[in-house]
Amino acid sequence: IGQYSIRLYSLNVRAKPQDMLGHTTFQVAEFVPDTLKISANISGASDDGWIPTNAISATVNLRNLFGTVAKNHRISARATLRPIQFKFDDFSQYTFDVNNIYGDSISSTSPLNTKTYTFDTDDIYTNEDGVANLDIKFQDNILYGTYLLTLNINGYELNSGRATTTTLTARTSDAKYMIGYYANSDLKYINRNSTRTINLIALDHTAKPIIANDLKARVI
Repeated sequence: IGQYSIRLYSLNVRAKPQDMLGHTTFQVAEFVPDTLKISANISGASDDGWIPTNAISATVNLRNLFGTVAKNHRISARATLRPIQFKFDDFSQYTFDVNNIYGDSISSTSPLNTKTYTFDTDDIYTNEDGVANLDIKFQDNILYGTYLLTLNINGYELNSGRATTTTLTARTSDAKYMIGYYANSDLKYINRNSTRTINLIALDHTAKPIIANDLKARVI
């Protein structure tokens, strides 16, 4: 009984974990019929784009089983940020990385050095309409990168520790836009005197193409 996480990795030639392909969280609990219904949404979140890491909020709606509002009920939440690489269905042939090149090397705040962050919110209570608003403010300074936000929200019965739970996910980053590239051939090894053609694209936080000015190219 409790909360668990599952991660799926690809393996290298030595059968050791290499790249994380995906992950999810789930809860195991004794079955007891729910007396509450909970729903929630993360402000500005979408399946395509991302939201700023420093401006995460969610609205929670709690109802009794018969549909009446559940007012003055306790709400708690745990938010987790895990580093991921963004991919976009409409631009699946492109590879997207955050702008992590500074000087002649990888920045110390590169996604290669990012970590997982967890934050437990202070308890709040639903209002007269059965609604509560969560503001997620991570206390650590979040390293620049691209993350998957997992938000586990609990709505409690009155004067009880028993809760109904919902889980939300959203992509988050402080990047104003993402630069993606698509090469006509492998870039890992280039024969002498051969050429490669690289197409670039910039996407804003809604995953729509935009014009990104003053970009610089550097071979390192």
